[in-house]
Amino acid sequence: MGVDAVMFVRYVGDPPTQEQLDNWNKDLDYKIEIRSFGIEKSPISIKNDELWDDCYYNKELIETNGGYTVLDINVSARYFSKSYPRGNILYLCSVAEWIEYNFRDFSFEILYGGDSNYNYILFDEECRKELKNYFYSCEDL
Repeated sequence: MGVDAVMFVRYVGDPPTQEQLDNWNKDLDYKIEIRSFGIEKSPISIKNDELWDDCYYNKELIETNGGYTVLDINVSARYFSKSYPRGNILYLCSVAEWIEYNFRDFSFEILYGGDSNYNYILFDEECRKELKNYFYSCEDL
């Protein structure tokens, strides 16, 4: 069994309405999922995990003074890292870039990791560039 990728968006603000979730899902499906894989996934949902602060919090992430909402982005892909170069990092980066564009009016962060632990990293432009450069430079992937 492999390690699947997980991606979350944590942003300052109230949870989105069902209409906003539907709009985001439709847009993400059309722009990335259907064009890449020919399927609709409706990947975005509100993460209602009471253990979020205890299990997922990383002190290096953006601190917030108010409440925040966490969205689970169901990327349905294998995890990719330098020590586990198996997933489609280009697809994962395109989802993150879609998030950056659509959440530009919020204070937010994108969290990325594998489903085998609670060790998520900030999946910002610098991190993505480093992973893509690793992907492009390896001959044995």
